[in-house]
Formats: sequence, C-alpha cells, structure tokens
Amino acid sequence: MNLLSLIKNENMKIYRRVRTWIFIGLLVGTVITIFLLSRATEANLDWQKQLHSTNQYLQSELADPTVSDFEKQELRNELAINEYRLEHNYPPMDEATLWGTVEGYTLLIPLITLFTVIIAADSVAREYSWGTMKLLLVRPVTRSRILLAKYLSALMFALIMLALLFISSMLIGGIQFGFGGAVPPHLSVVDGVVRESSTLLYLLQVYGLKSVHLLMIVTFAFMISTLFKSGSLATALSIILMFTGNAIVLFFSKYSWVKYLLFTHTNLIPYTQGGAPMEGLTLGFSLAILALYYVLFISLAWLVFNKRDVSG
Repeated sequence: MNLLSLIKNENMKIYRRVRTWIFIGLLVGTVITIFLLSRATEANLDWQKQLHSTNQYLQSELADPTVSDFEKQELRNELAINEYRLEHNYPPMDEATLWGTVEGYTLLIPLITLFTVIIAADSVAREYSWGTMKLLLVRPVTRSRILLAKYLSALMFALIMLALLFISSMLIGGIQFGFGGAVPPHLSVVDGVVRESSTLLYLLQVYGLKSVHLLMIVTFAFMISTLFKSGSLATALSIILMFTGNAIVLFFSKYSWVKYLLFTHTNLIPYTQGGAPMEGLTLGFSLAILALYYVLFISLAWLVFNKRDVSG
C-alpha cells in the first residue's frame, strides 16, 4: 500500500467522525458570529491627524532615557512607516477594510491550532484504545509510512481549516466594505529603509508565519500521543503550552538562556516588520532553534513507534 492510499484512509477516519464537522462548523460559526456582532465602521477619514499625534508620542518615547536601544529601534521603525504613509498618502490598513478584516480574523488561527491538536493527539492514541493498532501494523507497509500518513493527514486538516478561514474572512470583508477600491501596499522597514510590498502577499506571509506556532504545537501533540498512547494527555499538555508559552518566555526574559526556549521563536511576525521577537535574535537563529525542536519531536515519535512492541 502506497503513502497516498494510507493518507486517503486516514482522511476518511478524520472526516467520517461527527467531531470533525463540528470543528468546521464552529470555525465558520465563529466567523459569522463576529460578523453579526460587530458594527460596520467606516474607514477612518482623519487618519493623518491620528498619525501626527502618534508620531509626537513616538518622538517623546525616543527621548526617554529609560527606553532600551532595542525598544527605540522598534519605535524608529514605526515612526518611519508613519511618516512614509503621510508622505505618500497611504492610510493604515485597519479593520474597516477588506484586507484589514482578513488580517483581523487571523486571531482565530489559535482556534484552528486547538482543533488540529485534538485531531493529531487522537490519531495514534485511538488505534491503541480501540485495539486496532495490531491490525494496522500487519499490513505490508512500514511503520514509518503509517505514522507519516497519520501526521500528514492532521496537517492537511489544518491546511483546509486555514484556507477556510482565509476565504470566509475575505468574503465577510467584501460584504462589509466591498471588493473594489485601491489597496495600499504593505509597508515594512528593511535595513533602515521603508519598503513597499503586496498586501495580499503580506497576508499570505502572515498566515504562513502564524502557522509555524500551529506546526510546532501540533507536532508536539503528535509526539506525546505516540510516546504515551494517550490522546487526552497529549491534548492537555499541548493546550497548557499554547496558553502559557509566551508567559514563560516573558517571566524568564531576563535570563540569557531564554533564547533557547521554543516559544521565544514561534512568533516570527516581527521579522517581517524589520524587528525581532527579542533583542539579539536573528531570523536564522530562530529558524535553527525551531528546526532543532521539530527534529527532536519527530525523531522521538518515529523512534518509539518503530521500536514499540504491540504484540499481545
């Protein structure tokens, strides 16, 4: 049996369960509920005045000797972008626009992470709890391929949910604010210079970078489920990490070793804005740390699954 057939079988297991369709319904329902509860606001026509006020505040912060050099660089970047907007008449992308709505709904990506964690945590554990693992392993296919099919199926579920969120939020934004009109470019600071880029490409980049956190949490849940044969344990630990990871980093931020913690690097968005998640970090270093944790999670899951005795 080839890998595609195994993935197809795993997808059938996922989508024939009522729970999966409840997850899909909850995501769409949440998007619609936010749409119905939110009041359609008009675009801010006095944005220039607000930016001037913001710039005055930024200038006062830059003059504050208690502000760190790292924070001052962030302030300079924001100030440069604001001045560029005023000079070129580019209004900020707020939520009262089509693409601003799409960006705002990325706040629901953690909900997708939660749903995918439950799917991934249950993928391996349920085979043990239902007593079907031995039947699965007697097939003429390697254990690694079986585990890979389960892992990829969970990630495919996440990808479908992300696409559903993007499309539904774009439709909501279009219904509220229209699909036409000029789209101001996305602005970022690169090497001290303000750069223009496609807003659509920026939003796709945001989805991709926010999915890094999803990928790491889901892979962690998959590993725990494989190691301990417990979907509930994997789900519980993953949820705890989801909601406490950033707090742990903040609590230990004064220590130099905090840069080696996983959650110091799961938010890569600051790199797209000319900054960094923490002073002294670089994109290359963050990617290296993420890769090390990813390889560790995957290696442990594959090693234990391939060596485990399921006889009897």
